[in-house]
Amino acid sequence: MKKQLASFVVIAVALLSASTVQAGIIRNGGFESADIDDGWYYDANPEPVAAVKDVISQDGRHYKAVEGAYMASLPTSSALLNNMLTWHAGDKLQFKWLITDANVAATFLMLDNGISVSERLDLTGEIGKWHTFTYTFDSDGTPFNQAFGYQGFGMPGKGQLLIDEVQLLTASVVSEPLSLGLMLSVLLVWCPQRKKACMQ
Repeated sequence: MKKQLASFVVIAVALLSASTVQAGIIRNGGFESADIDDGWYYDANPEPVAAVKDVISQDGRHYKAVEGAYMASLPTSSALLNNMLTWHAGDKLQFKWLITDANVAATFLMLDNGISVSERLDLTGEIGKWHTFTYTFDSDGTPFNQAFGYQGFGMPGKGQLLIDEVQLLTASVVSEPLSLGLMLSVLLVWCPQRKKACMQ
């Protein structure tokens, strides 16, 4: 009986842990697919966004992906967008970013119906270093009507914005009825066995 109870407790704890924080699925969020447009689309000017293993800055420094083998490389004046995601208020969009040269001014943007920019935030930080950016959604998203993305501004051909490990983090608190149900299940299994043991 002790083994059965222990197993049940382990399963219950695992369920509680799994439902507290879970990673949302963003198609090709690590850019490991052979095609950059697998889950993404881009506006390329003067050259397209690419999934690359290695980037060389103007001063000759080499940069590699922070996660996996590939990362997205945005030349200046290029935008990389994603509208294949539905989020809820309180969800967090998290990603890694790096600017290779001082020439690049990078932004993270939110689009509403593909036209109006509802949110646009500058990505600022030390050049040549990977940073983590987290954005918390304050309202539910509408499928295929809202999008997020990145854009790098600057002199064409001089500098790139690197993006990697894009993921959605959703926080779902375990409801009280579920917690109570788990406790009652433990008691229902444990109490009859204890009573039986006492009678022997």
